[in-house]
Amino acid sequence: MPDSDDNRRACPRDPGLDLARSLAVTAMVFGHTLAATLRAEDLDLPVIQTYWQLRGLTAPLFLVVSGWVVALLFCRRPRPGLGHARERLPRVLTLLALGLILRFPTWDFHGLLAGKPTVLAHFFALDALQLIGLCLLAGSLLFGVSRDPRVRAGLALAAAATVALAAPAVWSATADANPWAALFLGNGSSPFPLFPWSAYFLAGLGLGALSVLTTQRRRWAFAVILGGVVLATGAAVTTWTWATPSPWLTARRLGQVLVIVGVLGLAPAAWGRNLAFLGRHTLAIYFIHMILVYGGLRTQGLHHHVGPTLSLGGSMGLSTVVLTVSTGCALIWNEFRRRGRPWLESRLKSKTIRVIFRHRKSD
Repeated sequence: MPDSDDNRRACPRDPGLDLARSLAVTAMVFGHTLAATLRAEDLDLPVIQTYWQLRGLTAPLFLVVSGWVVALLFCRRPRPGLGHARERLPRVLTLLALGLILRFPTWDFHGLLAGKPTVLAHFFALDALQLIGLCLLAGSLLFGVSRDPRVRAGLALAAAATVALAAPAVWSATADANPWAALFLGNGSSPFPLFPWSAYFLAGLGLGALSVLTTQRRRWAFAVILGGVVLATGAAVTTWTWATPSPWLTARRLGQVLVIVGVLGLAPAAWGRNLAFLGRHTLAIYFIHMILVYGGLRTQGLHHHVGPTLSLGGSMGLSTVVLTVSTGCALIWNEFRRRGRPWLESRLKSKTIRVIFRHRKSD
């Protein structure tokens, strides 16, 4: 069903969000490529040390803007009850499948077939794509409760706060529980377990729902910056531990990410429009660059073929190549899907196909 004009006007594209999505996926690509190919003697360079300190924000930024985009999508195509969940289920399953491809244990395929626990734990660990898929399903269910953006925002932000605050208790509870519980909930070997990482996506979901309540783009950007400053400052003055499940660490990172998103929202709209092609294909670019850098299935990536042998300039240049190739492949795939799907559907609806599969009374 096509989007209605009223919903499109109520939930227009945000150039600042496109800019934030472009920055998030670019930071991801450069971070992974540098980590895989930068030689050891360049790791002590001041610029690299500064970048390593900021790198902790790349995944939260990626998750926040992903949730924000989903909220705008649901705003343009509101569905009651389980409508969003049913509509998004193929997307959820695709993300889970792509995540499993990235986690495929090329180093011990026979161990996977034999059911070796360590190999299975590696294969089923939650990575960014699986996390986004599960969060997308959760967001679909939350937004099915009401079509009111205020209610949707309240539900998503409350869920984000609950996840962040409950993370230490969940990690403690899963420490001695079933290893599979720790794998998915936290305190296991997953890079991005549901606690606390889903809090970033849910927060982006809530903020995206709030953003449709105003048409004042600059005023909204300043409000996001102010909220980020308050959140980051409030978390920074606490005396709590800064271990990974700490809600204060989640709050500080979220606050810093909101400042970044708000500042980008103040940039000229043309910047976001010019980079929209990059921002609209973030998940595809993420998947493709992970294959190029780390490999997948039975292929080896740059991590194996190049390794930590390049200077800073060489690694930065290779990162640019990886980003360019990943973006090009994503654009080609999107164009193929856009043109190929109508052609395939027309063939499936052709008279010949209908005759073959027609249920005849004589059968």
